[in-house]
Amino acid sequence: MDDDRDISRAVRHFVTERQSWVPVLQAACATASFAEQYGGEFAGAWVLQRLRDTGDKPAWVPGLRSLLAYGLIVRVGTARRGRRAYYVMPDRQAIQQALAEIGHPVPTEMLSGDGPVAAANKQQVKKEK
Repeated sequence: MDDDRDISRAVRHFVTERQSWVPVLQAACATASFAEQYGGEFAGAWVLQRLRDTGDKPAWVPGLRSLLAYGLIVRVGTARRGRRAYYVMPDRQAIQQALAEIGHPVPTEMLSGDGPVAAANKQQVKKEK
């Protein structure tokens, strides 16, 4: 129960202090949701691609460091010689619930479709053949 309150508090602080980043957090939730069927890890670039795919054009998003700073995601590794970071969202459902409670639910169009994770997985399967 305390964890849910801590997450809710972190989401509230994030939304208050980084209002322009709400779509990024929503896209991260959607990407993490889809990534769960592939082990839960997702690349930061996939979050930004999902954001672009839904029509949101952020002015500039310098990686996902703000989400890290608030404890909403955890970095689990890198690839491409350190140029691509991979993350997990340990309690995505609580984050989505907190967003919905404060009037910023994850849009259904972000949650639908294959998304970048499936596209990357399909490309990997093609390479292996």
